[in-house]
Amino acid sequence: MSPARMAVAAVIIAALSFLAFSAFFRSPGSAGGPAGIGIVPPVPPAAAGKPASSGVAAGSAASTQAGRAVEPVPPARATTSAGPVDDQGTAKPETAGDFVNLGTEHFGVGKFEEAVQAYQMALKLEPDDETSHFNLGVALARLGKVEEAKREYEAALKLFPDYAEAHNNLGNVLTGQGQLPAALEHFKAAVLAGPDSSSSHNNLGRALIMQGDRAGALQHFEEAVRLAPEYVEARCNLGNAQLAAGKPEEAIVQFTAALAAKPGFEPAVRGLARARSGGPPSAPPTNALPPVPLRIE
Repeated sequence: MSPARMAVAAVIIAALSFLAFSAFFRSPGSAGGPAGIGIVPPVPPAAAGKPASSGVAAGSAASTQAGRAVEPVPPARATTSAGPVDDQGTAKPETAGDFVNLGTEHFGVGKFEEAVQAYQMALKLEPDDETSHFNLGVALARLGKVEEAKREYEAALKLFPDYAEAHNNLGNVLTGQGQLPAALEHFKAAVLAGPDSSSSHNNLGRALIMQGDRAGALQHFEEAVRLAPEYVEARCNLGNAQLAAGKPEEAIVQFTAALAAKPGFEPAVRGLARARSGGPPSAPPTNALPPVPLRIE
């Protein structure tokens, strides 16, 4: 082989080696890969029970407090594309992941209508993405569109039956609609799929105590507090359950701890007064603060 041909061959081999190296180390979730998100960010806590598929980054996104879910749990974040930019130099969304991220950014600043629109665009591009359905349910719930949110949670669960956060949020919707037996089953499924979720344990405890199962409720409130010691709502629920069980001294400990974490928190103030006076527990059980949507990395 002539020296010229040998030089050309060397260049080709080097180029192919570089491409192979780049493909091997390309970040997951790039265009064309699945966009399902399975890890709820630390606030609420990382979701157990939903495997990390392509494009998932544990610990992304933000919420108000660890493990708090009333209707939504945080929307996820997707891989962004290096697409065109607008006049301000901001990348325009192109992929489903781009729209998920855009929706989550809108959600984070209280633009829930815009978040809904972005998640709907994500679903037009990838209609079978459970995270987009879940995030859309989160945003719809914040707008008070409970039935629509319910349908989105159900759609997410149809695609991924072990989606712990969707079970938890759907259980909250059903509780609000007075469908306690159905809600209880979803809270149980949420705890089974995500045993490290303080929110799911708190919500299951609420459902159990509403059905008169104080012993079962006490167990789950204790677990919620163990998982998230500054979860003041769970501490108040635990204190009320202890007070109902005739344990005022233990209840005082919980209400005092709740007030240390959140001074002036009214349920804790009332509960502490009742515990010290030997009166009955306050009712109904305290739920959590609404969280925010997930993001896709």
